[in-house]
Parts: sequence; C-alpha cells; structure tokens
Amino acid sequence: MCSQSEWCVFFLVVQPPVNITAMRIDDVTTRISWQPVAAVLMYQVTVRNLDDPTIKPSAYNVSDTKLMVPTRPCTNYMILVSSFSKFLVPSEPTNYAYTTNALSPVSSVSVVYTCPSNAVMVSWSSVSGAKSYMATAMDGNGTTMLCTSQSTSCQITGLKCNQPYVVNVLPVSDNCKNLVNTTSATFQTEILTNHSSKKALQVGLATLHCSLSVSTIGSAKDRLGQSQRSMSIE
Repeated sequence: MCSQSEWCVFFLVVQPPVNITAMRIDDVTTRISWQPVAAVLMYQVTVRNLDDPTIKPSAYNVSDTKLMVPTRPCTNYMILVSSFSKFLVPSEPTNYAYTTNALSPVSSVSVVYTCPSNAVMVSWSSVSGAKSYMATAMDGNGTTMLCTSQSTSCQITGLKCNQPYVVNVLPVSDNCKNLVNTTSATFQTEILTNHSSKKALQVGLATLHCSLSVSTIGSAKDRLGQSQRSMSIE
C-alpha cells in the first residue's frame, strides 16, 4: 500500500490478441487480422523481416482488428501484435510466424545410381506452383553437385567414388525456393579397385583382339580370292 506522502500508480494489464492470421493479397501486400480484446481500443503491430535483419522492423498503432502491410515475395516474417491498455501500456505481444513463400516442399525423392559413369538419376514428386526444380547431392565432405530441371527428374554427374551422398530437391518459382528439406534420399558410390581397372583393361584388349582377328580373316580371304583368280587365268 502507498503512504499518504507517496503517489501510487496502477496499470491495468490487458490480454494480448489471439487468433492472428495473415493472408497474402498480392505480390507486395499482406492483410493481418486478429480477434478483438475486450475493453481495448488500440493495438500495436510490429512486422520483422527474418531474412534480412538489417531492415528496421515496421510498427503500426491501429484501432481496427485488421491491417494491410507491405511485404516482399519469398520472405519470412515475424508478426507481433499487442493490446494497448487505457493508459497506453502495451501487453505482451502474440507472435505469429508468416512466410510469403507459397511453395510446398517436395514430398518424395528417389535415386537410381549408375556405377560406371558415377552418376545418379534423381526423381521427385511435383509441387503445385513450382516452375522448376534444383536437385543437390552432397557427399560426406560437404561437396555439393547439382542439376536443374523443369520436369520431375534430372541426372547429377561427376560424383566421387566411395562416398555417401544425401540428395535433396528444392522447388523454385520466380527465384523463390522452398528450403525446407523434409524429404531426402541417400546412396553410396562404389569403390574403384585395381580389380575393376584390370577387368576394364581386359575387356578393352579382348575387343582389340577381336577387331584384329576379324581384320586378319578378311585379309586371308582376300589373298585366297586372288590366288583362285590367278589359277583360273592360267
């Protein structure tokens, strides 16, 4: 309690808004709305750009329960909405995460690894609104190879031997990517051994020997034909 010689100041604590929603109106505008709070005549809305911390947060004081704010495409935001008491003291804010990235992540990824060429064919499920896709294969050392496609498959080449790989696929639309890698595929490239090199060399020599044999047989037939023609003339 306050004594007679002291001033007492009491602040009425109000509840923060609930049921916050954000709806994208067009490429550069979003509408924010929330449920009204009893006995509250003003609200404070703060919008923070999570992708670019150098941008100063935008703050708005409004008497309505909705607000139109400018937003950028393919950007993640944190929206904070507070209630003002009659003494203009804001409540604790209600936080609402919002993104203008409308692309969903790829739901399934499959791979087919080809040993001789050290390449992998990547296939995935389509995503509504995606104009293209980027598939990446990262090895155990963090080296990443990639391919792009406007369909639902592409081939990644130049893989290293004896390496584990993790494959992810990102849908892309108007330079906007969904970076949520909820689904991935893994595979292991094979070891290049002396045995496999020797086997390849033996196959090459066999092919060369076969070519020489066919050429030799052809020359023998030519010589036999010439001899028969000479005997006929005589």
